[in-house]
Parts: sequence; structure tokens; C-alpha cells
Amino acid sequence: MILETLLALTPLDYDHLARTIQVEAAVNTFDEYCVAVSVINRVRSPRFPNNVCLLYTSPSPRDLSTS
Repeated sequence: MILETLLALTPLDYDHLARTIQVEAAVNTFDEYCVAVSVINRVRSPRFPNNVCLLYTSPSPRDLSTS
């Protein structure tokens, strides 16, 4: 579940998640939620790195539209 993924994130993962949201989404919009969900779904997927830090630093970390 998503809750298990969120509980397993490290402080560094949360930092990278926040930075990704800040770069990808307009402030105080639904986009922030959408970017966060997209990142978490990628972390949960076997096709992508299993933590936000690796996902954030992998090639094309800002292209979240293909999840």
C-alpha cells in the first residue's frame, strides 16, 4: 500500500520528494498532490528505483508524465 511506502521513506527521501514537488508543481495547487502521487507510484513500481533519492537522481528525473 501507499502508506507502507510512505512509512518506509527516509528523511532524505522526503527531502527529495519535497524538492521534486517544488520543481514540478505550481504552489498551492492540486498539481503538488499529483506530482507526489506520481513519485510514490514510481517508487512502488518494479520498473523504477525503489527510493525517492535514486528516482530523483536517475536519468530524466523531472519527466513524471510517463508513470
